[in-house]
Amino acid sequence: YALLRLCESPRLRHRSILISTGLLIAGAVLFGSFLTVPMWLERAGTGIAGGITLSGVPDPSWKRIFIWSNLRFPLLPLTIKEAPWYGGYLGLTPFVLALIGAILPWRLPQRGRPLPYLATGVCFALTLLLVFGYRLPPLQALPFVTALNAGRYLLFTTFFMSLLAGLGGASLKRWRPMNMRIQTLSLPILLLLGDLGPTTIQQPYQFAVHNFTNYPPELWEELRQEFDPHDLPAGQLAPFRLFTNLAQMHPFAATALLAYRSGLPTPQADHRLLMPSMHAFAAPFERYLNYLLHLPDPQPLNQDPIVIAGLQLLNVNYQVSVDAEHAVVSLLGINTDPAIVSARLEQHPLLTPNSNSKTGAHIAAYISAMGVDVARKRSDKFFITDLDQTRYLGTKPRLQVRGHRVWHQRAELDLEVTAPCFARLAYTYAPHLEVRVNDHAITPYRTAAGFIVVPLKAGLNRITLQPRLSPLRQVLLGLNILLLVGGAGALVWSRRKT
Repeated sequence: YALLRLCESPRLRHRSILISTGLLIAGAVLFGSFLTVPMWLERAGTGIAGGITLSGVPDPSWKRIFIWSNLRFPLLPLTIKEAPWYGGYLGLTPFVLALIGAILPWRLPQRGRPLPYLATGVCFALTLLLVFGYRLPPLQALPFVTALNAGRYLLFTTFFMSLLAGLGGASLKRWRPMNMRIQTLSLPILLLLGDLGPTTIQQPYQFAVHNFTNYPPELWEELRQEFDPHDLPAGQLAPFRLFTNLAQMHPFAATALLAYRSGLPTPQADHRLLMPSMHAFAAPFERYLNYLLHLPDPQPLNQDPIVIAGLQLLNVNYQVSVDAEHAVVSLLGINTDPAIVSARLEQHPLLTPNSNSKTGAHIAAYISAMGVDVARKRSDKFFITDLDQTRYLGTKPRLQVRGHRVWHQRAELDLEVTAPCFARLAYTYAPHLEVRVNDHAITPYRTAAGFIVVPLKAGLNRITLQPRLSPLRQVLLGLNILLLVGGAGALVWSRRKT
C-alpha cells in the first residue's frame, strides 16, 4: 500500500518521502527488535523452533462471508462445512461500494489531491486472494502466510474493503450534480444499516457469568477448601500445580479459567508453543489422561502408576478429570514434590511432539522406562539429551524436600539428600535460566522431555532458579533506552529552538 501511494505521489516529493519513511522504518525496526529479533534468532529454546502453522484450521466459506446472514438465519442454506462463523458476514453492500470505488474513479476526471484508489484496490484484491486462494500451492509454500489461517486474513479484507467502500461513496458523490450529492449518499447509508444492522445485533456475545468450559461451581469451592492461595505470603505462588485433561474444551479458555478461579499455577501453558516441556511432555500426558478417561470402563486414575508418576514429574497436587461429555467427574488430590533423585543418567534424544499419538502412549512408555518410585521420590534413571556417556554414581540416595518457595520470576528449593546424586526438577529448561546450587552458578542437564537436572552433594542443597535476559536482549534493550533518550532530547531541543 505504501509503495503504491509513493508511486502516485509527485516525483518532486519522492526524496523527502523516502527519507522520512526510511527513518520511520529504521526506528520502528530498532525499537521493536527487543521482542522480534530474539524471537527469531533464539527460537531454538522454545517450541517455535519447529515453526508455526495454522493452515490446519478450515477455511471460511464465501457464502458465509458474502451471502446475507445474521448468524442464525442465512439467506441460503449452508452445509456443515460452510456453517462455522469465522467472524461472520462482511456485508454485500460495502462489497458493492468497494467495487464502485475500484471501477468508477477511472471514468471520472481527477481533481485536487489524488485519492488512493489504486493502492486500496490492489491491496483489497490481495486480501481476497489470501482468504479464498489460501490453499494455492504458491501461498502454502510461504511460511509467513501459513503462520495464520485463512480466516485471520479477513481482518485485512475488512480494512481495505471499508476504505475502498468509502472511496466508492466519494466517487458516487462526485458523479452526481452538486444539488443531488446528499440524496445520492443517503441510499447507500440506508442499505448499509439494513444490511449489517441485524448481523451486529445477532453477534454471539456471551454474558460474563456464562460458563463456557462446563466446570461446575462446586469445583472452585472444593479447591478452595483444599487450598486457599490467600494463605501464602505476599507475592508468592503455590509450590505445586493444578492439571486437567481438557477433553476437547477450548484449551486457552479452559486453562485460563482454571488458573484464575483456583489461584493455582499449571504446567499447561496458555500457548502451547512457548515451552518445549509443554509441547513434548505435558500435552502428550494430557492426551494419555483423555485416553484413560474415555475408555468404555475407565479405572480411577489414582490406581494407575503411570498417571501418579506423571503427576509427580509435573509437581501436580490436583488433577481435574473431565469425561467425554465434558463433565468434571472427579478431583484427584495427591501429595507431590518439585524434585525426584537418581544416581544414573542415560543419553536419550530430545522428545518431539508426536501429533499422531492420539493416546499419548509414547509418553506413558517414557515414564515407565524412567522407573519412578513416587513413595521414595526416586527414579531408576534420568534420560538426558546431549550426554556424552552414561553416568552412574553407584549410590542409593533418599530425598527430603525441606523448602519450596515460588514467585513469578524466581523459585527456591531446599533439598536434603543422603548421598551424591542427580535431582530432576519439575521446571522447564531454558537457555538463559540462571541455575544456582548453594550459591554457585551451574550449567544444568536437560532431560529428553525438556526439564532440568542438577548434580547434588550429600546434605542440604539450596537451588535457585532465576530467569535472565539473553545477551542479545540486553543489547537491544540498551539500544531502545538510548533511542528513547535520544528522541526525548531531540524533542526538547526542537522546542527550545522554536
